[in-house]
Amino acid sequence: LEPLVNDGPFGALVAYMRGQALQAEENFCEAASALEVAARELPEPLSQQIWLELSECYRRAGFIHQAVNSLGSARGAAKTPASEPGEKL
Repeated sequence: LEPLVNDGPFGALVAYMRGQALQAEENFCEAASALEVAARELPEPLSQQIWLELSECYRRAGFIHQAVNSLGSARGAAKTPASEPGEKL
C-alpha cells in the first residue's frame, strides 16, 4: 500500500482504512501502527472498535502485553495502551 502524500483532515480515517487493508494482507505489525494512529485520533465510540482491532493485530503479531492493553482501551480502562512491558497506563 502506497501512503498518501497528504491525508489532510481525513488522516485518521485513512490510517484506519490502511490498517484494515494491512490486516487483510496479514501484515499485523504495520496494521497495528496504522490502527494506533486512528485509535488515538478518532473519537469514541469509533475509537473503541479500532482499539479492539488493534488488540487483535498485536495478538496475532505476538505482542501479548500490547494486545491486553489495547483491549483495556477498547473497554474504556485507559485512553492509550502502555507501549512497553511494565509501563504504567
